[in-house]
Amino acid sequence: MAATRTSDYAVRALVALALDGESGGVKRAAALAQISGTPGKFMEQVLRWLRQGGFVVSRRGSGGGYELARPPEKIRMSEVVAWVDGEGPGRVDGRTDAVGEVWGKLR
Repeated sequence: MAATRTSDYAVRALVALALDGESGGVKRAAALAQISGTPGKFMEQVLRWLRQGGFVVSRRGSGGGYELARPPEKIRMSEVVAWVDGEGPGRVDGRTDAVGEVWGKLR
């Protein structure tokens, strides 16, 4: 399984969150984009996919941002790459609905 630029950015964001999580911090999308060298709007899309996949949770408000949804040692890179690149269960070409699930089964 080859990683795409998108999955590379996703892994970079997760690593940044894992390192920041040791101090209990929550990071905003803009900070994660800067750390990973990702365009801001694109990082927002990557974080949306990561949230839908259950890798991160988002917090609203003035102290809001993103943090890992589970301990870093419970997140497998192969799972992240498969999800972000559209090969995860129920996710095909950005779809996470029933249609995406059907297309995923047809692959």
